[in-house]
Amino acid sequence: MARSCLTEGLEEEIRLTLEEKHKEWEGRRDMNKFPDEEPLTYKEWLLLPPGHVKKRVAIIVSFDMGWQHHGFCLLSWYTFMIGAQSSNIIDAVVSAKECAKCKAAKKKNMLAKKHKCPKNYNGSSKATEDDAAFVLTQRLYDEKSVLVQKIVADNA
Repeated sequence: MARSCLTEGLEEEIRLTLEEKHKEWEGRRDMNKFPDEEPLTYKEWLLLPPGHVKKRVAIIVSFDMGWQHHGFCLLSWYTFMIGAQSSNIIDAVVSAKECAKCKAAKKKNMLAKKHKCPKNYNGSSKATEDDAAFVLTQRLYDEKSVLVQKIVADNA
């Protein structure tokens, strides 16, 4: 089975982050600063079993979104989390406040036929960016054991 480009992007981000941590560690060692335990290499990290406490890597990400709106109401939007080290997209989410099929059925006082409803957000339009940041950060932690150390964003 082919790996997704998001998985490849995340793994590249982790590799670059671990390499950077290793360089910092070596610099402190060279200055006789007696650094902590030597950080894992990317190859060592790959060999760890899923869920292992050392499998958790803290990364820095940037974050942005785009949207479709009607007046002041957002209808749907897409959000990308981008690795600061690699500039690769490491996760994404598409959200929607409305579904055209459900809306048309409701207008006719009917139930919509069975369909894949895209509506997955009920909150305020002003909270969409914060909500998406939370969803992506939580998903990275739960599914990939990746800690988001810092988020760089325009106005999240």
